[in-house]
Amino acid sequence: MGNREDKEKQLKLSLTYKGMSNLYLACQSGKTDIVRQILEKCSYHDLNQIEPNGSTLLHAAAMNGHQDIVRLLIEHGCQRSVVNADRLTAYELAPNDEVRRLFHRPASSRRERFHNDNVDDCFEIVNELEEESSLPSDKAASIERKESVQKYKTSEEKRHEMGYAASSKAMCRSKLGRLLVDYVHDDAPLELETMARHLKEIVDREVAKNDDSEWEKANDLLNRFINHNDHSIEHLFHLYTLETRFYRVLKNDSIPLAIPIYTKLPKLKERYFQGQSYRGACMTVSDLEAYEWAVQHPGSLLQTTNFSSTSLNRQIAEEFIATSEKNTNKRTVVFIFHFPKKCDQAINLGKISDKLPCLSEYEDEAEVLVLPWTLFEVKSVYKNDENDTCSIYLRNVLIPHKSLLSTFLWTARHSRERDCAFQKYKSKK
Repeated sequence: MGNREDKEKQLKLSLTYKGMSNLYLACQSGKTDIVRQILEKCSYHDLNQIEPNGSTLLHAAAMNGHQDIVRLLIEHGCQRSVVNADRLTAYELAPNDEVRRLFHRPASSRRERFHNDNVDDCFEIVNELEEESSLPSDKAASIERKESVQKYKTSEEKRHEMGYAASSKAMCRSKLGRLLVDYVHDDAPLELETMARHLKEIVDREVAKNDDSEWEKANDLLNRFINHNDHSIEHLFHLYTLETRFYRVLKNDSIPLAIPIYTKLPKLKERYFQGQSYRGACMTVSDLEAYEWAVQHPGSLLQTTNFSSTSLNRQIAEEFIATSEKNTNKRTVVFIFHFPKKCDQAINLGKISDKLPCLSEYEDEAEVLVLPWTLFEVKSVYKNDENDTCSIYLRNVLIPHKSLLSTFLWTARHSRERDCAFQKYKSKK
């Protein structure tokens, strides 16, 4: 009887390892030298294939606590966010903090992503969406006197900016609207092929040509967006979170990523965010005065000018405080973003459920990505003179909804003043 049970146990063990690659077995058993030798000959596909047991090389190494192998696999481009048969990532399987830290973004890079040295790169203070004739003269005069707030545009141009944001959002999210825009523009700006071409130009120029180690991963994610119809927008969020120049280029021009995201955003309703998230900044006294002015003038709104990475973990936004050099001209600031209602311009990239895994390459960051054109009221500015820090509390204001008809009427009325977002790219003939 005992021999039979032993034979059955041996049979089960042999079936467990049947079909596993030699590299997987080496990662599982901690044979670092063998892993290093095989990795030199591995393709990107080999590194990230799903083994017969439903796991990847990274799962095997992380689960067994083999730090050197985990480090090697990450350096060679293993995907961190792949889930195994149990819907778990390698990060989730890591047995201790020492292994989990290997999955973290470098501290200097995380500071750059969740912190602003120049808040003008992230926000501008705008006025409420009102017709020019409805703006009280005393309010207009007050705005004109505070020139430091109105750095970029006149108040009229800022009202136009908000109309532009609402109209662009409505146009992108309407299938009929996209068809009509593509019909009247030779370059078909809202076609998948056009959007993919602009993104690929950035990846090829800023990632591949800089010999970035993440190029194959970035290219793979972009191809998945192009070649899959359902929920493909998730791959673009993942692409954004990679540690590459792709993310940095979007600071200067967010349109190439904003258009496809707004086009397919309804597929991510379960990720619309409600709650609080955080972001750090360094601000001058003059910068702070502008926000204090906004608190005292209800109706003044903060508008994001590009993508802003925020975190559910306040500590991530505050990490820079301990390492920042003392500067008498600047204060370290924590922005507190409050979303009282689910906001379709704030997307939770973290794990929602087994069916909605983490979209970020860096799970520990608990990222909530705030999209361009998102509006906030500045509710309070709190200064802590003891450590020269400051907290600025922002409350989300949903962009006024525009129907497709009102969008076309607005566009027709303002078409001579400024192009719409989709007219930004013209076909090169």
